[in-house]
Parts: sequence; structure tokens; C-alpha cells
Amino acid sequence: VMISDGYNSHTADVPLAPGESKLAFLPVPWVCPAGGSFVCDAWITCPSDMYHPSDTAQVLVKSGIPGWAERTPLPAPPSGKPIKYGGCMAYDAGTALIYASKGNKTGDFYSYEPEAGTWATLTGIPLGAEGKPVYKGSVICSDGNGMMYLTKGKNTVGFWGYDATTNAWTQLTNVPYGGSGKKVKQGAGLAWASSARFGHDCVYLLKGYKNEFYRYDPPTNEWHTLIDAPIGPARKIKWNDGSWLVADADAGNMLYAFKSKYHEFYAYDTDADTWILGLTPMPIPGPAGNKKAKSGSCAAWYNGKIYAFKGGNTTEFWRYWPEGDSWQRQDEIPLWGMGGRRKKVKGGAALAGFPGMGVFAFKGNKTLEFWQYTPYNVAAGAQPSRDGITAVSTEIGAPSFAIAPNPLAGGFATVRYSLPKAGLATLNVFDVTGRTVLTQTLAAGRTGTAGLDLRKLEAGVYLVKVTTEGFSTTQKLVVEH
Repeated sequence: VMISDGYNSHTADVPLAPGESKLAFLPVPWVCPAGGSFVCDAWITCPSDMYHPSDTAQVLVKSGIPGWAERTPLPAPPSGKPIKYGGCMAYDAGTALIYASKGNKTGDFYSYEPEAGTWATLTGIPLGAEGKPVYKGSVICSDGNGMMYLTKGKNTVGFWGYDATTNAWTQLTNVPYGGSGKKVKQGAGLAWASSARFGHDCVYLLKGYKNEFYRYDPPTNEWHTLIDAPIGPARKIKWNDGSWLVADADAGNMLYAFKSKYHEFYAYDTDADTWILGLTPMPIPGPAGNKKAKSGSCAAWYNGKIYAFKGGNTTEFWRYWPEGDSWQRQDEIPLWGMGGRRKKVKGGAALAGFPGMGVFAFKGNKTLEFWQYTPYNVAAGAQPSRDGITAVSTEIGAPSFAIAPNPLAGGFATVRYSLPKAGLATLNVFDVTGRTVLTQTLAAGRTGTAGLDLRKLEAGVYLVKVTTEGFSTTQKLVVEH
């Protein structure tokens, strides 16, 4: 097989047996400029089987500078409230949109179009028969064809469906009380996956509070009780706030369940209806110290991996690779957002993967902040460190910073930073070609601010990189005139 980006690099004679899947790398590193796209081709080079119209595969690479970038915040109306407990979001392939609930005892509901970067306000989540708004324990999933399913949490049993075609909500069959006699509370998880028993996909629910586990069959509008989630080595039946359930969107028949506080991690085969024990849990040691996952811990599937916040008022962000049963720390989400407040991840945080673009995130914690994480182009192991525009270090304790205003129109910007330790730091600004257009040295304390005079920069997209001893981190800056 020949693989080429059609630009400056190719890999020839990649051996590939019938039915085999293989990861291959182009020999010359290349990052598509931010906001762009490019097609990568692969085709058979065996002379007896070379026929390009039928043996060529194409993949559209959508760009982004690796790391975090803040996007258009969630609108404050109609309630005027920020995102808090019960905030949740889900990607829907059928409409190519992300659907989101603000939680925080509101019915506010929205859709986000990643290509355009715009939010739309949708029909609010009704109070329903129980007369309760959305709060702790509210979770959402999509069937991939324009239908969303949602629990409200807040000690309710109401179960809801949202049809994107009609922009309308329907109250469905209530979640069972089960053996515990409990309603849906914090610690709940909801996911969409296949079922060999029914011959079609279904909704799977961890009720929260305890370990009850159910399957909802949409065609019959009925719930079915499944084997309880494992009690685990801690011998604790409770699934606390910050527990989550994520579906393998590629395989279709595998769920991953994380039990916060106790840091237990399991998989569930939805075709065999069996729990799989002994998976490696999210690490407890991290940049925030030996902190366990708490409120705000959440996860999403993207490109064969799980990306997860630890929550608990930290900025920790992790990636789980199922094939290697291993976790790797990712760049922490920046402390500072457009709102100009220093906020970590807490109640109401949510994640959703969008194919080809990365992982989108709410911090929760009484903010409206909305972020996009563009993963580094590796399958496993350490993240790359390259010169110029793509450079970023991932050492433990990497600093964070934010630039305001961003987009920048007036020429003067303020950098707010949080560094591992006081000392000299270097700030570099790169254009989209990787050329350095500004360098400034900062005599920095652990936290503080610095002013930048960027009046000479032309309108466009830039990368701002802050480097101190053994550490570096980056942010995208949009300059407007």
C-alpha cells in the first residue's frame, strides 16, 4: 500500500494482508494549518491489483493546532444561568450537531454546529409529570440519527426523548425503581450501544447512587433489568457523583464504566451481556496531587480512545487507550476563559467527541465556557514535541495561561498565567507558517499577568507559546482589525 498526503511526504510498500488493520506514519511530520483541511490518499501498489478507481481510500484531515482552544460560550438565555450540576452534552451523527443541556435546575437546551461555531436555542426540557427541572444525575445520549435520550436526575424517574426533526420532547416510560427503590441520582450514566438479544441498538443506563443497570428498548418503550455493575475490590455498592458510562462508538457493542471516588473501571459487552473486570482505572496521582475523581468527572469517545476529565475542582484531562488498557495524561484545560475568571472543572462538566475535529468540553462550575481539544496525532505513548508552531511539552505540572481579549481587535492583550514555579519565562508568538513574529521574556511569579503590544500583527490566526524551565504550553490567538 502507498500512503501520501499529496504534499511533501509519502510511505511506500506498507505490507498489508487481507483483512489486516495497521497503523502507519508518514516520514515527514506535517500539521495542517489551523482551520484548514487536506485529503490523504492510500492505494494498493501490487502491480497485479493496481486499479485506482476501486483501490484508493481517501481520508479528509480537518485541522487544528494540537491542544485546547476556547470556542463560542454557551448562551446565557433563556434562563440567564450558567452551567452547573446536570450539565451534559452528546454528539449526534445524523444531524452533525452537538446537543447540550445547561442543567442547574433549568430546562435550557441547545445545539452546536462545530463547522460554523454557532449555538442554537432549542425547545426547553419540560418539567413533566414530576414537575422537576434538570439537576444532579442528568445525563444524555444520542441514537446517531437525530434522537436524544435524557434523564433529569434530581431524584426523579422521568425519562425523555428529543426528536431533532420536530424539535420536540416526549416523556417516555419511567426508569424502574428496581431493587433499591431509588430514583435517578448523581453518578448516573447513559449510553447508546448494540444489543444482540434485540437485534438493534438500545439505551443503557447506570442509575446512579447504587449499581443498578438497565437497558431501554426504543421500539417497545420498555426497560429491561441487567446484571448489576460490579461491587469491586473496595466492596462499595455506591456509584458516586463523577461516575460515568461511555460507549465504544467504533465497535458498537462495548461500554466503559468508571466508578468515581473508588477509581474502579469496567467494561460491559452489550452483545454477551457480561461485565469485564480488571481494567486499569484512571490514575489518582496527577498534576493536582493525589486527587480522586469527583463531581465534574466525565468522558467521551473519540477516534478509538476515551478522553476524560477527573473533575473535583482540578484541570486534569486524561486519555484511555482500550487496546493497550493504559491511561495517559493530556494537556490540562486552561484555567482562564473568555469570562476572565479562574475556573477549574467541577459540577456540570461534560465532554463530546466530534469526528475529525476533536473533543468539545464544558467546565461546568458556574461558567458558560466551551472548549475544543484537538488531540495530538499519535496512537499511544508520549505526545510529540516539534519545533515552531506545533511545539508543546507535556511534562507533569505544565503551566496554563489565557489571553484576553481573544479575538483581539485593539492591539493590546493581557496574558494571565499559572506556572509550576516562579522564574523567567519566554513568550513566543508564531504565525500559521511557524515563523516567530514576537518574542518576550517575562520575570514571572507563579501566577500573574503580563501585557502584550500586538499592534504590528496583521489580521489572522497566531499561536502564543509560553515556556519556562522544563515546561511549555500554547494557546491560539485570533487577531482582527
